[in-house]
Amino acid sequence: MRFKSLQTRLAVRLVLLLFSFSLLAGFIVNSDYFAVMALLFALVTIQSIELWRTITFSNRLLARFFSTIKYEDYSQRFKHDELGKSYQELTDSMNFVVAKLQHSKQQLERQSLYLKTILHHIETAIIVYDGTGEISLINRAANRLLQTNTLSNIRQLETNFGALSSLLIQNKSGQRHLCSCNINNLPHQLLVDMVEAKVEDDSVFIAAIQDIQSELEEKELKAWQDITRVLTHEISNSITPITSLANSCSQLLLDSNDRTGVKTVEDIDDLQEAISTIERRGENLVKFIANYRKLTKVPQLNAKRASVTQLLVHTVNLFKKECEQHSISIEMKFGDSEIFAVIDPVLVEQVLVNLIKNSIAAVKDSPSSKIVIDAKINKSRLKISVEDNGRGMLPEAQERIFVPFYSTKKSGSGIGLSLSRLIMQLHNGTIGVKSELGKGSCFTLLF
Repeated sequence: MRFKSLQTRLAVRLVLLLFSFSLLAGFIVNSDYFAVMALLFALVTIQSIELWRTITFSNRLLARFFSTIKYEDYSQRFKHDELGKSYQELTDSMNFVVAKLQHSKQQLERQSLYLKTILHHIETAIIVYDGTGEISLINRAANRLLQTNTLSNIRQLETNFGALSSLLIQNKSGQRHLCSCNINNLPHQLLVDMVEAKVEDDSVFIAAIQDIQSELEEKELKAWQDITRVLTHEISNSITPITSLANSCSQLLLDSNDRTGVKTVEDIDDLQEAISTIERRGENLVKFIANYRKLTKVPQLNAKRASVTQLLVHTVNLFKKECEQHSISIEMKFGDSEIFAVIDPVLVEQVLVNLIKNSIAAVKDSPSSKIVIDAKINKSRLKISVEDNGRGMLPEAQERIFVPFYSTKKSGSGIGLSLSRLIMQLHNGTIGVKSELGKGSCFTLLF
């Protein structure tokens, strides 16, 4: 190995130097050969210089190497010409390390450029800032949304975007927030996602901001259209027969000549039947209005740490007798350990009751009727599913199942699932359905 050759070279030079120095010392003490002493002195001097040169060359070489790394000047290359091939392995290793570092730096620069290009071209506004509010990165979408090109600190937003500035300064990472603000004197809703990241010992915050005003307006318009369609249908179904029957009653009571339209027992029976029908349709209309009021009255959330396992067992026990009467098998899957979560047990029970009632109605006419309730913690989130092997739903029914007053059952009010979705939104959760006609349905609650 050349490193061993270098060590041998240093050892030989040191031994020769010591030997020459010993001879010189001996001649100085015991001899009058001044010429020999002068020669030995010159030899010792030359050997000392060579040894010093060898040692300092290594130091200079290492100093250059560390300086190259310190200042990231990876264009430097190291040669061993001054002291021969004994330094070749050392310089080759240094050149290899420098080349590796240069390659890594180029890769990082390419990745950084790639990420910056993506950040500047996506439509989501991205702001990266530290705990003091100093901004280290802001993309074009953020500049466009906030109507500025000179933003350097989050606190500069206080003048025109006070609510957004306060939200970002609070640094509530890992959460999603809705923020209202005015842009060009028009109201806008911003959806803000925040993530905290550690860079060495410092914290940086990444905020992703989306203007969802147009999406909300579109959803709101569609919701109003759906509700208006349902309201029109329900009210029309009640008002039309009431109007028709009222007209018939009027004709019976008001004869065009002598106002004695009611002449026979049959006329009285017709009149009584018409009034009963009007009363029945009126009651249905009152029930519909009561359901509408129930849907528009937002329940208060009283969240606390509760046993999900016990809640599910209690809820299933409410339907135990009904399931036995219809030969419906109901199975619960919880795992070995008891599941706890921060929820409103009263409201969640209301959701579960609605889902289980729907499943029972769906499997009543199915052979080997079965309902499976599964609960687990998945990625720190509570997931509850209610699955049945009933008749299932058509795709268009799945799209409208959460629309207020829409129901696949003839006697359904159409508010159960809408209210369930509202309760899940209060928990910052979601409710979804996956169904296949003839195979069954699965409703999933994700908290």
